Amino acid sequence: MPDADLDLADLAVTTAGRSNKTGIVLVNNVSVEPFRLVKPDFAAALQSEPPSRAWTLAMRGEADLAVIPVAKLQEVSPVLEPIGDYGVACRGPVRSVLLFGIEPLDDLVNRGRPIHLTTQSETSRRLLRLLCLREFGREPVFAADLGAASGRLCIGDEALHRRQDALGWPVIVDLSEWWHRQTGLPFVFARWTVRRAASAVFKRAALDWLDACVEAATASAGHQAMVRSALAAGLFADATDAAGYFRGLRSRFDDQDRRGERLFLHLLGRLHEA
Repeated sequence: MPDADLDLADLAVTTAGRSNKTGIVLVNNVSVEPFRLVKPDFAAALQSEPPSRAWTLAMRGEADLAVIPVAKLQEVSPVLEPIGDYGVACRGPVRSVLLFGIEPLDDLVNRGRPIHLTTQSETSRRLLRLLCLREFGREPVFAADLGAASGRLCIGDEALHRRQDALGWPVIVDLSEWWHRQTGLPFVFARWTVRRAASAVFKRAALDWLDACVEAATASAGHQAMVRSALAAGLFADATDAAGYFRGLRSRFDDQDRRGERLFLHLLGRLHEA
């Protein structure tokens, strides 16, 4: 936690039109539940946004801390930088980034069946493209019209809800599990970032808060609180299902997570160059 002698007035970044509260943007799904367990020790205004919007708020100066899709890290780097090794990662099936299909995966891709994409996450869309290229040597065909699609990519709470009642979509492919099968590495979906212009005092306090959240999530009481919250939202069939989901999440990264992240960004760069 922040040292007692820190001047908490220094913790907020001054931005025109903003209050003196620190803006913190989380994504609006259950994957960041660990970071809702501990209240920051500094004045903060927390808000939840789709992944595709979280990074734009931070870039506009409306937030000092934000969970950023990994695919956007290079784009936001002039303004934002990663803070510590915190975010959303998984080693194996994540359950909340799913491709639903009415045909087997190889038929969807090789026969050019249209796939409807979520607009909520740039990282998941790019991951699907990479996985298809690596496995089938071709990109999937995307469709704007869900009614004409043979597959659909869903993320977050929408994916968790749909997996419980996937009537009409008999094929379910977990993109994190697919990545792990191809590479043997975890997949990092999002990272916590901080404005580069933030003070060193603020960055220290933010790191302390993030670390406290992760510690709380690993404790029994925090784990049970996350399970109860997810069950109340109807995201899982039962407590065992919910507990398995949170055990699979990685909110603080290790070297394997970082290796997986570097590989994804490297492959993404090659895709852009092609």
